[in-house]
Amino acid sequence: MTRALPPPPASTTRLTRLADDGSPVDAWVALARPRDGGPAQLDCDLGGVPRPVADKLAALAASPEFKAKPGDAAISPAGDASAPRTVLLGLGGKDTDGSSGLRLAGAALGRLADRAKLARARLISPDDGMAAQSARWATALAEGAGLARFCFKPFAGAAQGQGAEGDIALALVAAETHAGAVQAGIDRASAVNTARWLAACPPNAANPQTLAEWAVSHASPGGLGVEVLDADRLEREGMQGLLSVGRAGSQPPCLVVIEHPGDDPTQAPVCLVGKGVTFDTGGYSLKTRDGMAGMKYDKCGAMAVLGLMPYLGALGVKRRVIGVAALAENMVDSGAYRPDDILTLSNGVSVEITNTDAEGRLCLADALAYATRTFAPAAMIDLATLTGGVNVALGPYHTGLWCNDPELREQLQRAATASGEALWELPLTADHREMMSAQHADLVNSAPGRACHATQGAAFLSHFVGASAATRYPAEVPWAHLDIAGTAHTDAKPPLWDKGPTGAGVRLLIDYLVGFGADL
Repeated sequence: MTRALPPPPASTTRLTRLADDGSPVDAWVALARPRDGGPAQLDCDLGGVPRPVADKLAALAASPEFKAKPGDAAISPAGDASAPRTVLLGLGGKDTDGSSGLRLAGAALGRLADRAKLARARLISPDDGMAAQSARWATALAEGAGLARFCFKPFAGAAQGQGAEGDIALALVAAETHAGAVQAGIDRASAVNTARWLAACPPNAANPQTLAEWAVSHASPGGLGVEVLDADRLEREGMQGLLSVGRAGSQPPCLVVIEHPGDDPTQAPVCLVGKGVTFDTGGYSLKTRDGMAGMKYDKCGAMAVLGLMPYLGALGVKRRVIGVAALAENMVDSGAYRPDDILTLSNGVSVEITNTDAEGRLCLADALAYATRTFAPAAMIDLATLTGGVNVALGPYHTGLWCNDPELREQLQRAATASGEALWELPLTADHREMMSAQHADLVNSAPGRACHATQGAAFLSHFVGASAATRYPAEVPWAHLDIAGTAHTDAKPPLWDKGPTGAGVRLLIDYLVGFGADL
């Protein structure tokens, strides 16, 4: 039964920023580091902090139970309702990455706020001139809090209490000099959480049509240009890969194109291309029962693009950016595409279908070729839950990276370090491209066997990022392929979020676009 796509709540972070106007707060929040052979060491500027608050913080730091490890949190006992509580957050030692430790501290605060019912928390600046001046600590702390406070309950029914979303919003109060940094952290987390929200929506609500409608309604009011290429338009564009994958779906496939004009709408853009298979049965190459579980997450690449684009203005991205989401549902019926079919994709490359469960690369291939010829991008990055092979190789710890351009590779690796989203580069050579050759067409969509399984997808896609089918590797367009199959969702409970979608790639792209991609 089809359901309506629920709109995300007004705040996907349940987090706001308030000016420090002297109004009462529920808690004062400070940072601490471990100290060898003694109690934790406060890492905060106590100037202007009331003496009772400072005394409570010192008592928390002296507690033997508080180790100040990353993600540790301690709160003073509730007392007089008129007296605020104090919260101490652990940063870890010198071997802990600063931004990572701050995100984990923020996540601990976000969770603690719900348990302790805190509505207003005053952040005390760290006792570090450079960190306090740059205010990066406030961005990372707010980002971590927002990620941890994500809550997806639009389908809660009578058993749980309908619509139980976690109704306590946490307001972060910081010095005026850090207000913008706090807001930046909230905006970063909001972009990630919007992608997580869309990814979590079930396939009977999130299909190509409803997601395209969502993109139009949420991107257009923010001044972004939005175009939806429906099935008729896809046919005219020759996108037989995307059309064939989605032919048996409950809704026809489509391509959503969103433009952030930046400061110069005439410049060559950065194109972000996402795979959005809203549910993947595997088609006639049917998945097993266990393999089909969680296939609503096969749309996470496109959801990262759709979640990020509306926030680019707030995040200060000056570059022109084009977001492209290829949306389809890979199902089975008499009209579904089959193994042995031969398709001609939109750049003239013919593909022999050897596996209908290698469908994401067909959708992406058409989207990449369309973005190449339509926008002549300065750089192109695609995100996709593309292969089980990358999960086997890298697990949930790294996103797989394939890149044909040294400068783009360096920029993405620097963004990975800044964002905490780890990348691991895998090889892509002429031999890998050759292994995708077909006997009766130009390419096969899946080579025999499992050899180089994760790289097969990248090798296939590399044929669609150049100016023509004859382009030899490296392609003419600087291009990176991010395989997020292992990082897009989790069954564990990592420190930053609960089980479910992670919004993989969003923070990485923010740091790339804001910090390292501006001068492309």
